[in-house]
Amino acid sequence: MAVKLIDIKRTYSGGGMYLELLADSKEDTLPTLIADVPGLTGAGSITPGSICYTPALDMCVMGNNGQWGAWN
Repeated sequence: MAVKLIDIKRTYSGGGMYLELLADSKEDTLPTLIADVPGLTGAGSITPGSICYTPALDMCVMGNNGQWGAWN
């Protein structure tokens, strides 16, 4: 199933957003673009430091390279 938006922590003038997301499980594909997040529109990328959680409280953080890191 899709990743859901929990909160927008910060928006940037260049179009990026620092987000908190909720995934159903660690097997979900995590978005890298704002337009790939249900409920959000527009151009731009999800910025480093954004966090995705699962209901089991697994956590994944977007790195400075624009890629999601490993689940912890």
